[in-house]
Amino acid sequence: MLLTGCACWTPALKCVPVPDSVTGLAHAKVNLVLEVLGLRPDGYHEIDTVLQEVELTDVVTVAASEQWAVTATGPRSHGVPADDTNLALKAARLLGERVQASPVTIELEKHIPAAGGLGGGASDAATTLMLLAKLWPGVTAE
Repeated sequence: MLLTGCACWTPALKCVPVPDSVTGLAHAKVNLVLEVLGLRPDGYHEIDTVLQEVELTDVVTVAASEQWAVTATGPRSHGVPADDTNLALKAARLLGERVQASPVTIELEKHIPAAGGLGGGASDAATTLMLLAKLWPGVTAE
């Protein structure tokens, strides 16, 4: 793991290494029950669901960068947006704006089919947020 520097965020002001990039797995899911409850004011729907995580995963890598970007590779990358409509990039930008963090590049190695009902995009976004907590000093998983 390459290190970009140190961030002094510990109570004792110890130098904590900051990685250049971090990688994690984004699991697919299967809805066992899905009930649409109603339309929210933002255009999304409230749902009630029971889901099961499955072993099918995407590999998500987040790296420090000069600009915000997302790429999709792998056997199931067809149909995955590589622009501002990508959920992982949207999530990263929103968090980045909130904590005033530097841009990142997100690489998605896709094994979960796009638009297959397996939650790949949402899982990629959630995994991206968890990885950013490791990449950006002072950001926690909470």
